[in-house]
Amino acid sequence: MSVIELLSAIEAAGGVLTLAETDDAINCQHIPRELAVELRGHRAEVLAILKQRAASVSQWILSGCVLSSRCASNPKILNRECGHWAKANRAHTGTYADFLRELEGWGFTLDDSGMVMGLVLAEDFLQAWQYQREGSTADRYMQ
Repeated sequence: MSVIELLSAIEAAGGVLTLAETDDAINCQHIPRELAVELRGHRAEVLAILKQRAASVSQWILSGCVLSSRCASNPKILNRECGHWAKANRAHTGTYADFLRELEGWGFTLDDSGMVMGLVLAEDFLQAWQYQREGSTADRYMQ
């Protein structure tokens, strides 16, 4: 079984793999025993893929998003846009669940309505800013 097939099988079985804080270890949760044995044999390769996923999401955040405590975004839309960015940049971001774990690792949480707090697509932020700016200019001329 290839490393990609192994990761897919683990995730399909409900297993969770994340980087440990030391970046040289893997946190494993809910992994079937037979896959855990195989995982040990591919530890270095899996670790490299997990590091690549984390780097891809962080690069996307830096290049395509704005951090603002007053903003919230739909996580599925963020994941879709991150996937488009990853494809264009030949990167790999993993599954939707991986994406959410990466955001959580960066301190972004979902609020009660399921929105990601503090992160917004740069395009959306600029459009909202422009709309607000045009509205305030129009208000000045109306008075």
